[in-house]
Order: sequence, then structure tokens, then C-alpha cells
Amino acid sequence: MWRPDVAIASEQVFAKQADRAEIVLADGRRLAAHVAGRDPGTNILALRLDTPVDIALPEAAEPALGGLALALGADGGGAPLVRLGIIRSLGPAWHSRAGGHIGLLAFFLEQVDPRRVAHRPHGSAQGVALPAYANVRRMPKLALLQFDTDPARAARREGVASSGMTLVEGEPRWPAFFDLVSRERPDVIVIACAILSQHAREAARYLGDGFNTRDIPVFLVDVPSDEYNETRAAAPRATILDSADLGSALKTAT
Repeated sequence: MWRPDVAIASEQVFAKQADRAEIVLADGRRLAAHVAGRDPGTNILALRLDTPVDIALPEAAEPALGGLALALGADGGGAPLVRLGIIRSLGPAWHSRAGGHIGLLAFFLEQVDPRRVAHRPHGSAQGVALPAYANVRRMPKLALLQFDTDPARAARREGVASSGMTLVEGEPRWPAFFDLVSRERPDVIVIACAILSQHAREAARYLGDGFNTRDIPVFLVDVPSDEYNETRAAAPRATILDSADLGSALKTAT
């Protein structure tokens, strides 16, 4: 619950054609609601209750480095996920590719465990976060498609990880890349063309033509100079970049 008359849910797991919902509170009460707005770029769905309900809102608290944060979300099948983490860095406001304004960007050391505290950049803590002090936000996700045999694989992964986005990775071969993108729903896709470039071009072409993927920014990096024109013709919607320019491009992609 966000307000007595508004609830926030994950847009990705809510049926696209649905305009009504039933909300079940912790005490078992069932509340009728309708869709008031949705933004796929931030994974936010706003539901307005037909009848407002009395709720106890949490006290406002400013985030701070080293503070504990509780992230609430859902997996790909809609099952709830909860992650407890330590705030390791804070960033400025940003906008999603769909135009949604995000009040604050926070990165976490995920999965606080009494036996260990490990930084898991590939963790599964995704979905809608509900802070008491600011706007609802969702951490952006980047899909890196590169072959396991690519000698530059590790360096490229390290380079894109510096963007601060949650990183998921796979190979640009069919159907592996399609399964990854369908499951993870990334905000931006980076495809390496250094080896087996025909597969990378085909993946970029398919993603650019797909109804559910054509609005996702796709960046092609390390395109061989003698294959530039062929790559441009095969994937006209993708952006071809040098690896050195990728970092600045990712800052504006989401």
C-alpha cells in the first residue's frame, strides 16, 4: 500500500489487458481496485482502490551509506521476493527509457547473512522497491550478450558493470538470447560482435524487429571494421559503438 487509496505493484507481472484487480491485505481483507496508471520503464503499476482503507504508513527515513534496506519484489513467475541488504552507494535522480522519474538510485550489498556479507552483482533482488521517503523506483537491468570463448569477455563484463546496473549475461545465439531477454526483461542490451559476429547481428536484428523488444536500446560493440556496413544493414535500430564510448552511452540509455 502506498496511500490509503493507492497500491503499487509490479507492472511486468500484471496482465497487459487487465484493468481490474483484487488486493488482499495482510489481515485477510479483500479490496477491489482499478488500474490508475502503469510505466513499463520503471516496472510500476498504480492501483486505485474503490474504497480507501486505513493503513499505518511507515515513518519517513533518509537513506544513508551502511544503512539496512529491505527490497520487495517478484520473480519472473510473480512469486514474491524479499532481500535485506546494506546500502553501499547512492546516486542521483534519473529517468527511465519510458520517461518515469526515479527519485534516487541506490546500490546494495545483497543478502545480509550472519555468516558472511557478499557483494552479489548478479543477484536477483529486482522489482519494485517501496521507500517511505521518496518515489517508487526500480534498479535498471543490463543484458550483456557475448560468447564464452571471447577473449575480451571478462574485461567487457567489468566495463559494463561499472554502469551500476544489475548485470545479466548470456550468449547471442538463438534461442539463448531470446530466452534471457524474455525472462529478465532488461532495460538495455549490449551485444559483443568480436567473434561469431553473424550471430550477434542476427540477435540484434531479431530484437529490433520483435514487438516486445524493439523499444529496448541495443548497443553493438567491437564490430570488425570490415563488417560495419553489413552490421548496420542487418540491425538498423541498434547503435554501433566503440567499447570506449559504451560507458557514456549507458548513462543516457535508461
